[in-house]
Amino acid sequence: MVRNIGYRVEVSRGGSKYSERRAVEGPRIDADSEAAIKMSMSGLFLYDPDVDYLNDVLCPVLILAGAENPLGRFNIVTREDSYTAQGVRQVQMECYDNCYILSSTRTEERLHLAAGTNYITAITQLLAGAGLTLFMATPTALTLTTDREDWEIGTDYLTIINQLLGEINYEEIWFNPTGYAMLQPIPSLTAAEVDHRYSADDRLSLIRTEANAETDIYSQPNVFIVVCSNPDLEAPMMATAENDNPLSDLSTFRRGRRIAQAYKVDNIASQDELQTYAQQLCDSSILRSEVVTVETAIMPGHGVHDIVALDHPLAGGIYRETSWSMRLGAGQTMTHTLERIIFA
Repeated sequence: MVRNIGYRVEVSRGGSKYSERRAVEGPRIDADSEAAIKMSMSGLFLYDPDVDYLNDVLCPVLILAGAENPLGRFNIVTREDSYTAQGVRQVQMECYDNCYILSSTRTEERLHLAAGTNYITAITQLLAGAGLTLFMATPTALTLTTDREDWEIGTDYLTIINQLLGEINYEEIWFNPTGYAMLQPIPSLTAAEVDHRYSADDRLSLIRTEANAETDIYSQPNVFIVVCSNPDLEAPMMATAENDNPLSDLSTFRRGRRIAQAYKVDNIASQDELQTYAQQLCDSSILRSEVVTVETAIMPGHGVHDIVALDHPLAGGIYRETSWSMRLGAGQTMTHTLERIIFA
């Protein structure tokens, strides 16, 4: 069966489609859940004098079997103009999602957040201050336990937002394909729902037999001690999590010894959140012991930290996607980097 695939790159101005850009070759889109700015796009385009390279936003759209799938909204960050031997003007551009807007918006005076302020309220106010009003947030009842003036003048909003999200055990902020800021708790690995399935037997998904798997268990801790201590707290808080999962090669059970590592956080919403944070450090170390890289056909719908079911001769099971990349165009593929989810 032949996949009918195409794409276009729209130019958005003031939130609405203004025009389309002509690419010399299919642009590349990358997502990296471990990076501060989660998604980027790069590509070589024909020069267009009507494009406002400072303010317009590029919006790639994947067309698969007639269905249109937005792939993100990207701000032009760098450009390099050139002429071909035939006198055609081209522009190479590097573009980032709206995390770039947050990273370039900085405090101009000492930021004060009052004790009792809801965390999500504080974060969405910062988003609005950067001109970003579209968001999808999972509500929380957690509030700031003390007045906060932690950040020096000139601190970027992305750093502040991610620090606040970390204090309530939410994922770092990312923007979905339609440009909404996503404010979500870190999901429980034991209750993960599969977002995508790829099988070596499915010609429409896994189209490459080549794959790579890497295992690192030798230097990983299996006991995690987290301490929160600052002058505004009545007393330091401490939490400990232990990997004793008999299915994990890293565990105290399998290794027969405890390998401890200590972590320090400056602020956290509560003792319960500190314990959750310690457990998430433990869970994350288990995932990172096995990393698999595979290539599939280009598929829409991938975000950040998606859950993938993989059936491949080299590796199989349930994985968390830490990064992916694709170059748009017929015959192109998509590369995924996956961490195995291990749980009882």
